[in-house]
Amino acid sequence: MSSLQQYEFDTKQDDMIERLSRSMKWFASPLSMVGILCALGGILSLVQAFRQPSLVPSAVYALFGAVLFLALGSWTRNAARSFHRIVTTTGQDIDHLMDGLNNLRKMYAFLSVIVKIYVVVLLLALVAAVVTMAVAFWN
Repeated sequence: MSSLQQYEFDTKQDDMIERLSRSMKWFASPLSMVGILCALGGILSLVQAFRQPSLVPSAVYALFGAVLFLALGSWTRNAARSFHRIVTTTGQDIDHLMDGLNNLRKMYAFLSVIVKIYVVVLLLALVAAVVTMAVAFWN
């Protein structure tokens, strides 16, 4: 039990939190399934890469996708479970809410890193394209 003073959500609030929990559970399942499929594809590509080294990049991309989708699915499922516990238990609503929010924080922190990396790659590609066009124009 936490040292935080606990608050008990009312029936209307519980209903909204339960609907959120169900939606998140539904969303977590396809994320996890895509992660498993990416992992299987990555493993198959990795095995085939021993005979065809050109398949290594696709194996790496698939395995990266697997990690991404499995992590997002896990954090979403854990947050959903914590939100569901708000509705099904008494005396620990704040603890469960904070646990659910912590899982969402982890998910969004991870996504923000991915988006930042993507923006940097796009900017580098844009700079490379402009430089290539400028060199071609001046030659």
